[in-house]
Formats: sequence, C-alpha cells, structure tokens
Amino acid sequence: MRQPCLPFVFALALLAGLASAAAQQVDNGIRAIVNAKVITQYQVAMNAKPAVDLLRRKYAGTPELRQRIEDAYTNSLRQLIDREMIVNDFQASGFKLPDPIVDEYVRSRWKEQFGDRTEFIKTLQAQGMSFEKYKEDARERIIVGALEEKNVGKATIVSPLKLERYYQQRKEEFKLPDQIKLRVIVLDSSSAPTTEDRVKLAEEIRSQILGGTTFAEMAAVYSTGSQRSQGGDWGLVKQSTLREDFAGFVFDLPTNQVSSVFKAQNGECYLFLVEEKLPAHYQPLADTEVRDKLEKELLLEERKRLQDGYIKKLQEKTFVVRY
Repeated sequence: MRQPCLPFVFALALLAGLASAAAQQVDNGIRAIVNAKVITQYQVAMNAKPAVDLLRRKYAGTPELRQRIEDAYTNSLRQLIDREMIVNDFQASGFKLPDPIVDEYVRSRWKEQFGDRTEFIKTLQAQGMSFEKYKEDARERIIVGALEEKNVGKATIVSPLKLERYYQQRKEEFKLPDQIKLRVIVLDSSSAPTTEDRVKLAEEIRSQILGGTTFAEMAAVYSTGSQRSQGGDWGLVKQSTLREDFAGFVFDLPTNQVSSVFKAQNGECYLFLVEEKLPAHYQPLADTEVRDKLEKELLLEERKRLQDGYIKKLQEKTFVVRY
C-alpha cells in the first residue's frame, strides 16, 4: 500500500493545531505550511519586493495600485509554495546536490553582482539576511531550476503544422497597411530666414532635380532633416506615422516624381520623392520576425502547460495549508 507523504497521525495533529490557532498564526506572520515547512509573511514580502517596487513606480497615484500589489503578494506566495513542493520532490526522489555546486553558484553571483565578497556580505546584512540563509535559498533555486528543466524542459520544438495553424489564428496581427519608400528634403529657418525665401530655395532645388541632379544628392546638400546624411531617405513609412498636415499629400504622389513644394503650417518647406509603393499585405510566416515571435509564444505556452501539470502532480501528494 502506498505510504502518505506525512505520517497520518502527524497530519491529523498538525491539522488540529492549525485549526485552533489559525488566527494567532496569521498574526504571527505565517502564510502557509508545506509539509513541515513554514512560509512566513516576511518571506512572501521579500520575494515580492522587486515586483512591488516596480508596481509602485509604474502605478503611483492610480486606483489600481493596491489591487496590483495584492496580486503580487498572492503570486509571491504561490511561487514559494511551488518552490517548496519542488524541493520536497527533489529530496523524496533521493537526489543529492553537492555543496561545491552550491558554493560555486554563490561565488559566481557575488562576483557578478558585487565583485567583492565584503560588499556582498554587507548587502546581505543590510537586508537582514545571513550568508547561510542566502546559501540555503541558492540551493533551493538550483534544485528548482534542475527539476523544472527535467519536467518542463521538454518544450523545445514546435511542429510546422502547429505553427501554421497558430499563424492562421493570429494572421490579422501581421497585416501591414499601405506603405511607401520615401525620400524627403526639409528646409527650415536655418535654410533661409523667411517662408518666402524657403519656398524660393525649394523651387530652385526642384528645378535642379528635374534637370538631372538626383534627389539624394540635393538632400545631402540642402536638407536640414535628420536623414540628410542618408540622402533624405526615410525608408518605408505608413501614412499613420507621417505628420497629419502632409500625410495625405505624400501618399497621393506618383512614384519617382519629385513633388511640388509643400509649405507646412509652421513655415517649413518640403520636397518629397516616393520611390516605391507597397500595397497592404500580410507578413508571411516565412518572415523571420513573425516565425520567431510565434515560436516563442508557443514554446512559452507549452512550458506553462507542462509546468502546471507538474505542479498539479506535486499538489496531489503534498500537505499544504494556506492562511
């Protein structure tokens, strides 16, 4: 007959004691018991601290901050319970983690983060943590990483069929609108002092382009835009990314014909050259960016499925009480 994870009598006694003293235990900071291991409120808070600090900066002064912090603490408790169950599984499986491996892991961490062991110890003391406690946490992190890799690390390949189906489900996300390949000459107040002078200069530049000088050459000499050194090359642009006052004008231009002078409301003058027009289309699955994005998402989903299954199996054989 299969033996329970804890002696039955001990489990009953523990349940009775926990039930009668639950309120007092919450006050004392106990958040959970996993087999015989106590998880305290302090541990939950310290584990959640990086996330909470980030939330306080991101959502400062917003009504949702409190709920997000509560969610962070809930998630922190779940992480600690899961970690303890994994450590128990490691021990129950008869695995051993040699001390030299832990020592080398700790040494690499303080060298990487502090460079000096003395500073590392001072930082631990400031956080109220002993070196031995840090080493114990490091041991657990190594164990958790090893067992998660063993039980979850199977998700390494996505089948072409699954990837194709996923792409078809998400295809609308990869639809690109009409785009144009654009070159621009910008003339601002540094080009000429008045709007009239800038218009006159723009007309002279346009005449030279019509006479055979390339648009890129004239942009490199006269444009005050940030793409001057690239011959005014703005690359592929969508209408939504252009300024509203000239977006429609530019997208209506024929290809490979220098535009008339466009005088903006702020007094700047522009010349445009549309080199190519690309109609709206879907990025294909063969596109490296699309494939990499979808493969990564599918692998994460699969790893989560395996992780959830692994944790569920541990829950079935572990005594856990939450407060």
